[in-house]
Amino acid sequence: LVTVVDPEGYVYARVGNNEMRLPNVSVTLYRLIQATNKYEMWPGQEFSQENPQQTDIRGSYSFLVPVGKYYLTASTKGYLAYQGEPFIVQEGSGIHVNIELKSQFGWFKNVDWKTALLIIVTILLIINFIKDKKRKI
Repeated sequence: LVTVVDPEGYVYARVGNNEMRLPNVSVTLYRLIQATNKYEMWPGQEFSQENPQQTDIRGSYSFLVPVGKYYLTASTKGYLAYQGEPFIVQEGSGIHVNIELKSQFGWFKNVDWKTALLIIVTILLIINFIKDKKRKI
């Protein structure tokens, strides 16, 4: 059995041009089973590891994995679930997969409550104006 080290990956979200590391994200590793040609959750307990893992306060996770074909998933509250592309671990090569999660709220996460209130009031005024015009006709 040959084991290689994942020199640690991390999970983050973009905030403007910066990365914000995300703690407590569930990261799960799946491996391709050659006999069935299907992916199954990698049995980390057989290698004295947890799978899935929770990212630490720095958003980091780490797996020690044997040679094979794998992919990662990541999920946490407030973000869209992530499923990565398959990758191959070869003897002597490490893996460094950094995962970007996207907010569930999209552009709305950048709107503060004052701006949201202003948008709602503006929409209500427009609706009221349109109804008033229809009554006069």
